[in-house]
Amino acid sequence: MKLVIHDPAWPIYEPGLRELLGNDWTISVGSNDLQWLVSELPDADALIAVDLPGQALPAAENLKLFLYPGAGFVQQHSDELPAGCVLSNVFEHEVPIAEYVMMAILMFQTRVSDFEQTFRAGSWSGTGRIGGE
Repeated sequence: MKLVIHDPAWPIYEPGLRELLGNDWTISVGSNDLQWLVSELPDADALIAVDLPGQALPAAENLKLFLYPGAGFVQQHSDELPAGCVLSNVFEHEVPIAEYVMMAILMFQTRVSDFEQTFRAGSWSGTGRIGGE
């Protein structure tokens, strides 16, 4: 089996992927230009990439998995991929994102950042106990 990584940010994960996937997988990480991608795709089973350019699609006929390494929208439509190829992004960010949004709302509403700065500067301004807002 072969995994192609076509994303300049992902080669740092290659050693960990090699360890997890074991000897059953070949991992190809190299130049991130179109010609390199087209040359690597014909025997690729899986691809990690931000997108799969239309010019490279004919070479991806054996692709079984296209993993978009982000939680956002994939620039690819699944109907453009070879039959049987699964398109996936990373997920399970819902709870941490919801927690972050709630924290940001509370921090903004309570002005805790403002008060933290004045407290570190040696002032209690902002506290209702000593006449603050």
